[in-house]
Amino acid sequence: MLIEINEAFDETVNNPDYARKLFLIENCIYGVDIQPIATQISKLRFFISLVVEQKVNKDKDNFGIRPLPNLETRFVTANTLIGIDKPEGELFYTQAVQEKEAELKAIRHKLFGAKTKETKVKYRIKDEELRHEIADILKKSHLPVNTAEQLAAWDPYDQNGVSPFFDPEWMFDIKDGFDVVIGNPPYIQIQKFSGQQCQKDWEKQHYKTFVKTGDIYSLFYERGNMVLRHGGVLAYITSNKWMRANYGKKTRQYFAKYTSPLQLIDFGGYKVFESATVDTNILIFEKKDKQAPEKQSTAIACTIGKEFNPNIGIGSYLNANAIKLNNLSEESWVISSKAEYEIKKRIEEFGTPLKDWDISIYRGVLTGFNKAFIIDGEKKDELIAQDPKSAEIIKPVLRGRDIKRYKAEFADLWLIATFPALNMMPVHYY
Repeated sequence: MLIEINEAFDETVNNPDYARKLFLIENCIYGVDIQPIATQISKLRFFISLVVEQKVNKDKDNFGIRPLPNLETRFVTANTLIGIDKPEGELFYTQAVQEKEAELKAIRHKLFGAKTKETKVKYRIKDEELRHEIADILKKSHLPVNTAEQLAAWDPYDQNGVSPFFDPEWMFDIKDGFDVVIGNPPYIQIQKFSGQQCQKDWEKQHYKTFVKTGDIYSLFYERGNMVLRHGGVLAYITSNKWMRANYGKKTRQYFAKYTSPLQLIDFGGYKVFESATVDTNILIFEKKDKQAPEKQSTAIACTIGKEFNPNIGIGSYLNANAIKLNNLSEESWVISSKAEYEIKKRIEEFGTPLKDWDISIYRGVLTGFNKAFIIDGEKKDELIAQDPKSAEIIKPVLRGRDIKRYKAEFADLWLIATFPALNMMPVHYY
């Protein structure tokens, strides 16, 4: 074994990146997907990544190419959105279970580098025996029987099997959560599963982001946050509809309360994937510290514009165009341009919000017959020329369409204000 380790790091045998990648794959990287084909493709991608770092030696068996590792316990096929019913705290909470768990971990380490079929079969059989032994101990420790049986039934070596649950502790020996969670969850409306068992199962998980008119990627956001360690970081690319849609209200509320958003990149109409039919965004957030649940975070955000050059990179574009999103809540998350953001910030700094003005705003003027009571400037001048007192009841009026983003554009329209309250200010007409 020591010879193999030395060869892995020997530059004359392999590129140094081979050993680094091998270590990272075994100790730092985990994957889960509900589709077996996706799991197999992930394994293949990592196999290729290792193969390209090996040097060919025609004088050695198999040209000096080392056998690829066994990744069955690194990439699993499971239903990510469904957790296992177990008590709070560590799953391996007894001395007996911890000892068996240590044996299981050692077996999987040996299996990771096993080369022959016989060796692999031997370790897989031992793996299965240990899983059942742990399940039996857990039953005696008053773990629900159904839970213990589910744990024992999970077989990571079944290439076509799909686990009905996902548990990082049981499957990956991750007890405190992941440091980083990365994903591109599916975008499917929950109402399309109406009446199906999967929708009922999601409801039983008591997701805070669950809305029957919503999308399942919201559940993936919440599940991803659940399996993070405190201070861990999640990065997803999803549909951007949650930012403004009504069904995204609970999702926005969840982000504001249970996470600390760090970066939000909205691609708008820019197509990240050629085959994608929805507008996407990338959200990166940190799991909120339990010790400071009320702490407000500030997210750096930008919208990818038409001038975006993929060759420059998103990082550089974000640095040049980012704005800050403060006081995030369940209300719509709107990303303006940097220029608009600076104007808004200045208005908020020096201006007075309408709610603080000593006025009451109800509704616009209802004339009953606009053509008779709303006149243009020429008619106004004509009426005043006939009777100068007409000026007392003819007032300038603004329609909704005359109110632009930063100013009003007077259309030279006037209101014949024959109302009891003659002392009228300029009127805003809707």
